[in-house]
Amino acid sequence: PLRQIVIGTIPLSMTAGNPEVTERSREILADHEEQRERELVERVITYARSGGTAVLGLADTLFTLHEGRVMTLLVEEGFRAPGIVCPSCDYLSVSETERCLFCGTMQAVPVGDVVERAVHKALLQDAKIEVIEDNPAFAQAGHIGALLRY
Repeated sequence: PLRQIVIGTIPLSMTAGNPEVTERSREILADHEEQRERELVERVITYARSGGTAVLGLADTLFTLHEGRVMTLLVEEGFRAPGIVCPSCDYLSVSETERCLFCGTMQAVPVGDVVERAVHKALLQDAKIEVIEDNPAFAQAGHIGALLRY
């Protein structure tokens, strides 16, 4: 089991001190995390574009989040967007409508950052949150997306 969680090795001299070991370990961890994020983004983009169990873009992500289908929410670091929230059923949306798509209420409330509310809602649904840093393909695909439960 331990062998399965080893992500790399570091050739060091026997006299290497803690600062050197720590620095080299951080480099390996950073490379590993960057690769994991790239693969996750590629999977979400591929699944979403092929009609699989993923969505891209704010509107589709908010819709599936309200349905409770989000397993993993991916959000670009620093992404913010205004939107609206239904005070009756907590439906989040990017566009004002006369009636809530889910409960039919007519009292949409504008919010300055619907993305922050989406992250909070995902956490309440036990979804995993992944913050994506510096990925041009993900930015071009809409800055936000999700892998779905079904």
